[in-house]
Amino acid sequence: MSNTNRERIVRKYRRRALIYSCGRAVLLMILVTGVFAAGHFLGGMTMKEKMEERMLPAAGNAQNPGEGLFQDGDPANNGNMGTDVNTGTGGNSGTGTNGNPGTSGSQGGSGNRPGEGGGDGSQGGMGGNSGGGTFLSGEEDISWIWMINPLLILVNKDHKLPEDYEVELMTLSDKSNHAASVAYEPLNAMLKAGRKEGLAFEVCSSYRSVKRQRELLDEDIEKLMKNGYSYQEAYDEVTMQTMPPGYSEHSTGLAFDIVALDYQMLDKKQASTDETLWLHEHCAEYGFILRYPEGREDVTGITYESWHYRYVGVEAATYIMEHNLTLEEYLGELAEKALGIISGERDEEIEG
Repeated sequence: MSNTNRERIVRKYRRRALIYSCGRAVLLMILVTGVFAAGHFLGGMTMKEKMEERMLPAAGNAQNPGEGLFQDGDPANNGNMGTDVNTGTGGNSGTGTNGNPGTSGSQGGSGNRPGEGGGDGSQGGMGGNSGGGTFLSGEEDISWIWMINPLLILVNKDHKLPEDYEVELMTLSDKSNHAASVAYEPLNAMLKAGRKEGLAFEVCSSYRSVKRQRELLDEDIEKLMKNGYSYQEAYDEVTMQTMPPGYSEHSTGLAFDIVALDYQMLDKKQASTDETLWLHEHCAEYGFILRYPEGREDVTGITYESWHYRYVGVEAATYIMEHNLTLEEYLGELAEKALGIISGERDEEIEG
């Protein structure tokens, strides 16, 4: 292959990568416009400050490795160009997964034409947050959405509560439970509406510190070990309901366990109480969802809890409950839509 042809191929990939990066940047600017004006949420820094703290200079392009859009993004590596050989199709650019850097493309074999698809880094680092890649690579890479809407923060076995997370708490009327300030009024309004229907509720668990979460986990594990379980067996059994410290929604101040006042057991019978039936029907009207629905253990990693509610805001809650989704599935849909917009804009630019 002549140097002229090789340079022409390189320039083509560079142009495509540049268009792709610009399209993604435009979408991000649209998404964060409202965030910059959001002000304080849950105490601590403003969302603008949180966003600026997590942003890095610029995403990568075809010529240079990406620097990553967020701090946890890894650089995209440049793929190797296919060698000037006689046959073979050349290597493919590395795609990476879940924020890991893309690996270098492999070389072409022997033959009479250049390797195809070796790339020049324009496809490197297709991981969730890596530079030059996309926002989404698989269903797990969805935690970035909470930076756009803090109410949608995802905390589960795969997504730990951020170390710098801060929450402004308000004390409930029972003086023993606490709620994030943003969820305080909606929670009270929901319980008040139920009481007008003759129902009586008990909030048996609300905000829980990471330290307290560790204490509860250790207590439950110890009980099972006294009954002959090994530590690992006890841990696996307990974490089907009690999350490890740092991985519990209760530490966000947005999650609440609510039961009937006259039946406060956290068991299957709780699902058939009048209070629970009413909450399942009306919780979305106040911005709450049933966080761990029945039959969705494969998605949430948690057994059915008819008493566990999570505040996400009325719009999200209405959609989630009407479509029988988990929070993980809802966030996945949002990420897929964002990816579709990015991909559509990129294709239009390239075709243009």
